[in-house]
Amino acid sequence: MSKRILFISFFLLLSCLIYGQKKAAKSNVVLWDSTDYQQSYLEKCYYFSHKFGYTIDTITNEKLFETVCNWLRTPYRWGGRTKFGVDCTDFASIVFDSAYHITISGACDDVYKDVYPISKSKLKEGDLIFFKIWGNGISHVGVYLSRNKFAHASSGGVIVSDLDEPYYKKYFFAAGRHKCLM
Repeated sequence: MSKRILFISFFLLLSCLIYGQKKAAKSNVVLWDSTDYQQSYLEKCYYFSHKFGYTIDTITNEKLFETVCNWLRTPYRWGGRTKFGVDCTDFASIVFDSAYHITISGACDDVYKDVYPISKSKLKEGDLIFFKIWGNGISHVGVYLSRNKFAHASSGGVIVSDLDEPYYKKYFFAAGRHKCLM
């Protein structure tokens, strides 16, 4: 082989190696991959506690946190139910199906009819949080995690928010526990 062919071959090989390393480095940014079932329970709990600021012993429903983590940053799309976009009631439905094998459906008002009202001080993981943002009807729902945090599909996508944020304090309507979880 000529020196030129060797040089081009070496350059292409080196480029492929560098590209592969960059691609691997980007994929390592994801700390939790739901397809990696080799992670121990403690590793998962550590990730969730680090991600949400909880101590390991406060996480009682691993599947709830795993599902929320898998949907974080999914864009908002009214009527959506996929990773390409999801709305608040469909996100709550997906979380409930995954974490509790409970089917919830319909608009926010319909979901509210299937819960027992509870006070904010009695909130537990998996309880539902309802907001009246537009008009008199319930227009938004989220899933309570713990320590005043809840997951929901907002206009900015699936996020975790705090109930004490001024916006959510202003529009908070009620909290409820699904009848199947009583």
